[in-house]
Amino acid sequence: MLTPVQMFYDLLGQGLPAPGAGPDKVFQSVTDNDAEACVFCGQVRPSGIQLNEGVPWRKALPPTFNDSDDMGEGGFWCDMCRTASLGAVLPLTGNVLISGTEIVRFASADKEGLPAPVRTFSPHDIPKLMLNPPEPPFAWVLKTFLRTKAEHVIWKAKVSLSRDVFFVQAGGRSLYVDRESLARSLLLLRELLDSDLITPPTVKSRKGLFHSMFKGYFNLPKWARDVPAFVESWFAAMDDVPPEIKYLLQNVYPYVWAEFVSEGDRCEMTTNPKSGASAT
Repeated sequence: MLTPVQMFYDLLGQGLPAPGAGPDKVFQSVTDNDAEACVFCGQVRPSGIQLNEGVPWRKALPPTFNDSDDMGEGGFWCDMCRTASLGAVLPLTGNVLISGTEIVRFASADKEGLPAPVRTFSPHDIPKLMLNPPEPPFAWVLKTFLRTKAEHVIWKAKVSLSRDVFFVQAGGRSLYVDRESLARSLLLLRELLDSDLITPPTVKSRKGLFHSMFKGYFNLPKWARDVPAFVESWFAAMDDVPPEIKYLLQNVYPYVWAEFVSEGDRCEMTTNPKSGASAT
């Protein structure tokens, strides 16, 4: 079964660093595994490391790792998943769209020295790319509003084989997104703005937080503190929007969706885009 980790690894190939052997007291190296599935991606791969007998995973992983409940059974960790967890590689896996031809990294600024298959797009391109995704297979892995540092999630993501209904790994939650439903939801937000039922925002007037939804989260990054307060009023009028679409709009860069709609985009979908991701 094709996994996002496999797609990521195939695109970057030999350009990825080797993960190393791991501490001898915790792991032993394996080069001929032919039976045990990786506890992360669930695939049987030949090389990796095996947890020593009697050592629990909570002792082998960093204290900050909080996704143990989603791991599979066993003690084998394949080299592909280990490579995707390395500090030098992790930023390329936490907020990306992986297609068969490239990795689109969503960040506010470009980064020097990225390998050729990696391109940096602005988070503001997420709505356009989600309405017009690349040809399958592809995989979305995105941070959420509340878990901005939860980047160890590429192994949880699912590969999508359709442009019309696809998966989005939003932090720790896997969303099943209907593209037509997403477009209709964005048009509804556009209509609400045009109806004067809520106050249209401007980029200059971004203020406040979603106080009622995120009360108590005081360690948010600056971009989160700048989320337009008007978005909160949208969802009171969105009873007909599917729960997974609503979660996507509320939790994955909400200010991006807000500005996408407020700037007058018609939320149009392209039926036959060129192969590969493109924001145009």
